[in-house]
Amino acid sequence: MAVADEEEEEEEVDGPDLTELAMTLSHIDKTIDGSGFAYVQLDCVGKGVGSIAVLESYGSLRQIDLSQNCIVNVAPIAKLNHVFRLSLASNRIESIASWGPSTLCHLLSLDMSDNRLKALPRLHLPSLKEVSFARNQISTCTDFRGHNRLQAMDLSGNRRLDSVKGIQDMPALETLSLAAAALPGLGGLRALPSLKFLDISQNGLETLEGPWEETPALQRLSANENLLASATGFEPLSRLPKLQKVELLGNPIEEDEDISVRLEVIICHRQIGEINDEEVAEEERDEAESLYQERIQAERERQRAEEAAKAEAEGEAEDE
Repeated sequence: MAVADEEEEEEEVDGPDLTELAMTLSHIDKTIDGSGFAYVQLDCVGKGVGSIAVLESYGSLRQIDLSQNCIVNVAPIAKLNHVFRLSLASNRIESIASWGPSTLCHLLSLDMSDNRLKALPRLHLPSLKEVSFARNQISTCTDFRGHNRLQAMDLSGNRRLDSVKGIQDMPALETLSLAAAALPGLGGLRALPSLKFLDISQNGLETLEGPWEETPALQRLSANENLLASATGFEPLSRLPKLQKVELLGNPIEEDEDISVRLEVIICHRQIGEINDEEVAEEERDEAESLYQERIQAERERQRAEEAAKAEAEGEAEDE
């Protein structure tokens, strides 16, 4: 008798339609036209709902939480022009293409984490300030065309993302998370003049090389748990004039007992204020300077010895 495969995946089924019985409606406020009052907040979390077509009748909603459901089609939300906070985390959404240039014009915050998007989509949403696409299936950002007002973007946990090409043209962006992806490098970042915090932890980076001229305001860089194995990987930090904090825990270089990560970072960036959440002491700056000068002197002596050896060899050749 054949034995059934115990690891066979369960077939997904569509969830029930969203109904008013499944909704938690709260916070009564004036309707947009001022003619009456209506609920402005809707919560329906973890109810397994699929279709949300009924939402088209709730035009006064301003805050919506539909996380942990089975939603695929988000088109009905496009009719809700006054929503300013929306969570669709942990659903089955593969696309938000139905949200065109004239929809969701007042939306400030969007949580699309833990869905099934395969590409970072173009974002119209003219008022949007923060967005999360964490832990989707995003492998490319090339269709993304920037955003004028976005201040925070989370792309962490997209394990198929191996290039940041397309993450560009966001003049107001201050926080960007690219943690836990598959990035071997940062080539492609462009036009992020206000970026202050960048998280590139848990990737495959062997060096901190990047287009840092595109992020002149960067103050904090988190690069924990990468593949940094040599102090030369820290040298690009010198091109970040406003950098104050850097996090480098869990990199292979920590296993080298002959290398002090803190001193190497200070040598590469003399104005750094914190390393791994610990303030840099003046004594460390002095020690780093002494180590740097020792290396300069050693290099000069090496060059002199090399030149002397070359001159001696040339002299012996002439004698012959």
